[in-house]
Amino acid sequence: MDQQKYYNTYDSPVGAVDNIVVEYDSDKNNVSDDSNNVNKPLSSTISAVNECTRLLDKRKDSNLSVSSQALQTPLQRFRQAARKVMHVKRASELANFKWKSAPGDAPGLDIHNPPPAYKEYESGLLASIIDYSKENIKISSDMDNESFLKVYSNPRPEWSKVRWINLEGMAFDVLKALAVTHKLHPLALEDLFLDSHTHKLTTKISSFSTSIFMSLELLATENNIKVNSYANPDQWPTLKHHIRDLGDVKVKHSKIQKQRVACQTFHIFLLNDSTVITFFPVDGSLLYKPILNQLRHKDTLLRNSQDASLLIQAIMDVTIDLTAEVVDSYAHQIAQLEQLVMSSPKMTYTKVLHLLKGEINNFKQRYSALHGVVSSLIAFEPLESQPDISKKAKVYLTDVLEHSNTIMGEVETLINSAESLIDLIFNLISYDTNESMKYLAVVSCIFLPVTFVAGVYGTNFTNFPELSTDEGIWYFWKICIYCTVVCIVLLANGYWLPPVLYYFHLAKNHFKKTDKLPTHTPPTTA
Repeated sequence: MDQQKYYNTYDSPVGAVDNIVVEYDSDKNNVSDDSNNVNKPLSSTISAVNECTRLLDKRKDSNLSVSSQALQTPLQRFRQAARKVMHVKRASELANFKWKSAPGDAPGLDIHNPPPAYKEYESGLLASIIDYSKENIKISSDMDNESFLKVYSNPRPEWSKVRWINLEGMAFDVLKALAVTHKLHPLALEDLFLDSHTHKLTTKISSFSTSIFMSLELLATENNIKVNSYANPDQWPTLKHHIRDLGDVKVKHSKIQKQRVACQTFHIFLLNDSTVITFFPVDGSLLYKPILNQLRHKDTLLRNSQDASLLIQAIMDVTIDLTAEVVDSYAHQIAQLEQLVMSSPKMTYTKVLHLLKGEINNFKQRYSALHGVVSSLIAFEPLESQPDISKKAKVYLTDVLEHSNTIMGEVETLINSAESLIDLIFNLISYDTNESMKYLAVVSCIFLPVTFVAGVYGTNFTNFPELSTDEGIWYFWKICIYCTVVCIVLLANGYWLPPVLYYFHLAKNHFKKTDKLPTHTPPTTA
């Protein structure tokens, strides 16, 4: 069946995706994929089926319209979901591969003569090509390597004003085809591999002769990934992978440790022929879905403008919005910790606050770089052959920058709140310690004279009349009682005696005023 899906505005598609066949071999207990010939154990097959079932339940949020869902059979929907699961698994398996260049190697990636490791690189591709103008839109989605190269080799439609190529996963043959066609710079090609698979995430913007290259970070909460993405949140790296860890710090009756922030590097090319290429190592549905929903509607800013730089603005806007949800998650954690600290301050909370503060500082550092990219796009002035950022795009990017400034202020507030809570815990614990020492000092002062009297009675004097009489023990207790009462009265002069005297004085004045009130005599009648 045809690999493409064609959409004209408000029309039904004429084709559906059907390019993967899953077969079960009863002798080998393996599942094989005809398009890639990759064998998987039976246990992974069962988990894949479970993932596919979860994906089929979320079809309302998928990239297909209602009419295309009606045209697809259950087997076709299962095949499409199975492809997404296999793509994510392959991408996550290669996510820990360490890409390193030998000392003395030339900078950049020579696409015509790459190292052997690059040629063999295959993470499972999920590709889409979207051509659109004000009146028309054509979507080819959920393609593997072979399907993508077949569609990409076709001429671009004449009515297409903007082309968006979205790649989830990485394949060298696809990257080579794009690099040769659009003359992508070797330094940018090297960053596609290094930044995506060494976990040394860097956010930057670079301008070349025919393109603008951006390396950005997508930050999202774990709950957002579960709801709006087909990938497992565990397949995303988290910010905690890049900060220090003090061990398994558990907070009783709290969900603070269950809220995680995931991060993923993605890359964008803006080319001078109004083509935008986005690369995601694992999953780009958090960005892809909302923008695609805008493109499907005819009367939207993206469709009416027919401007590739506005597509860049839309990507930046969604990225900032997802980041705002992360800040809200941090604010919720700080609010939870504040309630715990106010109710019962403990040293355990200082460890949690220390880790949380470190994570927020790490987030601030990464987000500051993203903030700088937006500022650079607004101030960008193209050379003769470079793509341009239109005036309308800069206007909307300014709104994104203002939103980013607000988020930066909220992050600073959260860091200050974490520091204040740490100081508050130490102050409250120090206050409790001082109060305990004060009570201990009072008790010691009360019984210090008694200790002295007991020491006197315990001496070895030969002439001690009180020890030789029957009333000697009573003399001892009388002296102890008198000394204790005197010490209590003296110490009370600074604690409870002044308040008692104060309230006694108020009551005495109150009764005096009551006695002096004039009596009321009723008027006499004539």
